[in-house]
Amino acid sequence: MKMSLDSPKFLVTPSLPTALGSRERLELPGSDLFVVFISNVHVLPGAIEENKFRDALAATLAVYPHTAGRLKREGDNNDWHIALTNSPVPVFTSVCDDETVVPEDRVVQGDNSRLVPDAHVAATNADEPLLRFKITYFKQTGETALGITWNHVLGDAYAFLRFTHTLSSFYQGLPSPYPKPTFARHFFSPPLTDPSTVSAFEAAMPYLVKCYDLTSFLASYVKVLQETEQVHFRFSKAQWKEIRDKVHEGAADGETFSNQDCLTAYLTTVLTRVLNAPIQRVLNVVNYRNISDRPFAHLNLAGNSVFMIPSSVISTEDVSSLAVIARSIRASITRARDPDFAEMWITFVSYYMKRTADADGLTWCVPEESEILVNSTYGFDWNLAHFGFPGRARFYTSGVLDRYISVHRANPTKLPDGTWISNEGAVDISFRIRREVAEKVENAVRADFTSDD
Repeated sequence: MKMSLDSPKFLVTPSLPTALGSRERLELPGSDLFVVFISNVHVLPGAIEENKFRDALAATLAVYPHTAGRLKREGDNNDWHIALTNSPVPVFTSVCDDETVVPEDRVVQGDNSRLVPDAHVAATNADEPLLRFKITYFKQTGETALGITWNHVLGDAYAFLRFTHTLSSFYQGLPSPYPKPTFARHFFSPPLTDPSTVSAFEAAMPYLVKCYDLTSFLASYVKVLQETEQVHFRFSKAQWKEIRDKVHEGAADGETFSNQDCLTAYLTTVLTRVLNAPIQRVLNVVNYRNISDRPFAHLNLAGNSVFMIPSSVISTEDVSSLAVIARSIRASITRARDPDFAEMWITFVSYYMKRTADADGLTWCVPEESEILVNSTYGFDWNLAHFGFPGRARFYTSGVLDRYISVHRANPTKLPDGTWISNEGAVDISFRIRREVAEKVENAVRADFTSDD
């Protein structure tokens, strides 16, 4: 097997038989063709027992056998599939003398590269793993960092969460906390071709319509890094309630917004205060699992079940109204979860994503000047994957862009005396913003809250 990294400490293959038995391939629709790697890090306050980890990983790969496969593209129509090869998954190990595992007390770090296995490889039609692990032992602190690199074609954040939580449970000798996953992909019909429909959908998803080659993508990425800096906020449970109460002051009788609607509305008004142009549209990443009993919305799909949905345009008169913004967000999410609308939307998403993948291209998901993009996984408790250290495991990831707002549950905090604070109900928020206004954003939020309780 070709390996682009230093040799792994050990290789793990699935226990047999796997959940997919003798099946040889898993066909992929366009909606699964996020052909990029994403990485997470789980930090534990003690060591991982490698033999237990090896056995747990083999059992988890048997439940999710596509993770031990290889990505293939074949034929004149560029048919994509994961070959179910039951190939070895590499696990790398290292020892680190650093005094800290991560430099910042926040979920989204600036750079986790030293903690995750390198995946700068071309995974398509190559004997390259779609899943890699790296275990780093910290000598001075006694902590362990488990870095996982996961190709997005395997599934979205929810699929990744289920995989990792299952791995943690098996490591502890417990059953999987989830029902058996389904791998049944839904292939959507070609999208409608009448000009008015095509024009409307293309206007709503420009980030998918335009295809970037690698050179253009990297140039855009470097430009964002040069011109912006990352800002971070943590709101306590009480502060989040304060935001929610403030938003509902402008709500109509009987009208209710979610906590996330309120948080997004608040952040929208903060950016409007500090930017030259007001924020007039909000894009949300929406999970469409279980919105109906249609095949594309299966709750237990081990795949990608997300898309981005824009709100309606918020008028200039209302860009400072928390309730109006929250109402617009709620309406867009409600619409996105209508099965008929969702199926039509995903039909176009799937078409454009396959067109980009067929061209070996990339999508550039950065909002327009008057927009923000929100990707909230607050509903996912990544620290359930604690490997026997409940309440003391921490989760980290990296990678945010200009006005791309990443929302997570806050990690627990270890105090100097060795005790832990759970930070229950607290939320971590990270995004990048133009350097010249980053401090203004921080000051605006600080001024809105008179205490840190």
